[in-house]
Amino acid sequence: DGLLGDAIRWSSDRDGALGSGAMLTVTSLSAGAHTITATVTDAAGATSTASASVVVAPRTITLAPVADTYVDAANPGTNFGRATSLFVDASPVKQAHLRFDVRGILPPFTVGRARLRLTAAGSSAAASASGGSVQAIVAGNLAWSEASTTYATRPALDGPRLATQGAVTANQVVDFDVTAAVPADGIYSFGLTTTSSDEVVYQSREAASGKPALLLELRGPDDPVLTIAEPADGAQVSFGQGVAFSATAADPRDGDLSAAIQWTSSIDGPLGTGASFTGVLSPGVHTIAATVTGSSRVPASATVVVTVTASGGIGFRDFTYPDTVGTGMSNEATAQKPESHLWFLDGTWWATLYSSAARAHHIFRLDRAAQRWIDTGVFVDERPMSRQDCLWNGEKLYMVSRTGYLAPGINRLLRYSYDPALGTYFLDPGFPVELPGGGTNSMTLAEDSTGRFWVAYDSNGSVFVAHSLDDDLHWSAPFVLPATQGLPVATTTTEISGV
Repeated sequence: DGLLGDAIRWSSDRDGALGSGAMLTVTSLSAGAHTITATVTDAAGATSTASASVVVAPRTITLAPVADTYVDAANPGTNFGRATSLFVDASPVKQAHLRFDVRGILPPFTVGRARLRLTAAGSSAAASASGGSVQAIVAGNLAWSEASTTYATRPALDGPRLATQGAVTANQVVDFDVTAAVPADGIYSFGLTTTSSDEVVYQSREAASGKPALLLELRGPDDPVLTIAEPADGAQVSFGQGVAFSATAADPRDGDLSAAIQWTSSIDGPLGTGASFTGVLSPGVHTIAATVTGSSRVPASATVVVTVTASGGIGFRDFTYPDTVGTGMSNEATAQKPESHLWFLDGTWWATLYSSAARAHHIFRLDRAAQRWIDTGVFVDERPMSRQDCLWNGEKLYMVSRTGYLAPGINRLLRYSYDPALGTYFLDPGFPVELPGGGTNSMTLAEDSTGRFWVAYDSNGSVFVAHSLDDDLHWSAPFVLPATQGLPVATTTTEISGV
């Protein structure tokens, strides 16, 4: 019979007949495991077959939660499983819980990226200076129930903290990267908490729209991997300043793909092609995307956000401010002379600064190469005129955050733990702690040789001090410093003190 290629019939045990011919391209195979069989019959009726196994997986899987609820410390025995909103707050404590049943990750495919997507409610009250932090629930993953869980019976948030979100506006869609917690098929639970007393509200699975979802992006063994080296995510540059673009890409089939990387900006459009180059961006907030496609025809991409500010006049300004600088909202000066915003840890400088975008004070990290402060998104205080004094004692980061010059309210003690693997800080349980002295011009914090912490502040014409008791959570009543020399008979509203 000679060549029989045109007579070969192709079929799938899942999808049935596929076509015929020596070569056949099919783009419509359904997701799942297939046994592909090729069959040919000659003129004498003899038949020959050959088979191969193929796994087809969708590139993106979107999953709805199988359970979600929130709990409220102010109502410790109440269940909110049927609520259409998920409330998250630090005072009183409100925590949200979500569970997902993950299916469809078939070998050799793996999870390249997993995102927990939440949508803020539509009311203005849903917005917050902090969108909260997502943490895995491990031991109690299957133990909690949407229909019965209350604050009193809530599961422990015993897994790693996975992602933290900065300021959130009404109706905003927020993605938390939870890739580290979703390696394969299985059931996964997450808890959402916040250190801010500015409540954030998300839609629940009972809402009419904006329901939570878990988005899984799958990777195949031959997919390219792309990494952006420059610019850094969150970078801020002045208009006219050159921006360095640098990335690497490779896959097992083609090797180095860096020369084929395509760069685009959400504002300026196409920027260039290649592993590295320098360009100038227009003013605005850019989402910079780098994309590459290898012979597998599967694209790989990565994004960073770069803010370009319009340059003003060239000149200088000294650091002399009027007395009103402490009572204004500009936050040009965010500390008094004895207060310290800076500390050095893990090879870099850190500071508490006011984030105008988040309308709150955050922890910032100094990028020494670019000479700019980068907002880490770690929440400190939602009050614009609050001021902090910071102390890193080698184990923990301590802060006192006062209400501001002559402003009534509660001062706070905050304590953070540093995670060197993630390069960020997390507020310890039980904090912030209330401290006296609202309205003082300055408040400072120090640790003595016994491990006891002290604060000093001036109020009502006297210098007061207070100290920690058995732990950092409990403090003595403030008392007037028992000194007879070196202090005025009565302080004034412009007096400051330090310890």
